[in-house]
Amino acid sequence: MKSWQEVGGFFNYPHVYDEAILRAKDGDTIVEVGSWLGQSMAYLAQNLAARKQWKGRLVAVDTFRGETNQPAHYSEVEKNGGSVRPAFEQNMKDCGVAEMIEVIEGDSALSSDHFKDGECSFVFIDAAHDTEPVVRDILAWLPKMKPGGVIAGHDYQAESVYRAVYECLAAVGYYVSGPCWLMQTPLNMTPAQWREGIEKGKQIRAAKGLTP
Repeated sequence: MKSWQEVGGFFNYPHVYDEAILRAKDGDTIVEVGSWLGQSMAYLAQNLAARKQWKGRLVAVDTFRGETNQPAHYSEVEKNGGSVRPAFEQNMKDCGVAEMIEVIEGDSALSSDHFKDGECSFVFIDAAHDTEPVVRDILAWLPKMKPGGVIAGHDYQAESVYRAVYECLAAVGYYVSGPCWLMQTPLNMTPAQWREGIEKGKQIRAAKGLTP
């Protein structure tokens, strides 16, 4: 069986996934938004299986066509005939975790519609990295979080990501660990309250000429 380390990728945050694995309970929904070739997902799934014999909903969300303005992605996508999904799925089979993982191929924010409000216990966002797409992803996934769940993301050191996270979450509070940002959703914040706050934020952004 292939180890996660044999899968190509940019996975430099195992400590974040270790915490998610320790917190995971049977029946939880765990989502990775931006899975690429599956290195981080293989780590997550292999360790969930090995440490906890965990049973829940584990989901990989990706377009599997790479990120705009990332030349390194283009060659990999081209090499794989226009989509890296077959490579991702083969990697999951080789790592022995394919049966654990549900794959949703599509837009990172719109794919949140596949989940109920308040369903997700852990969501990790690592899709597009420009400010507006990151804002869009955070706002799409926040209402899907279970109170007390953790929403997090990669590449906080990038100015575009920092700006997005600060804009969305500074008022609530978040913390940084290595290259990642994380926030435990308040126990007293319901999905309905997130949606209300997000709508107010959108109105303020629209008044400033910003999107979404």
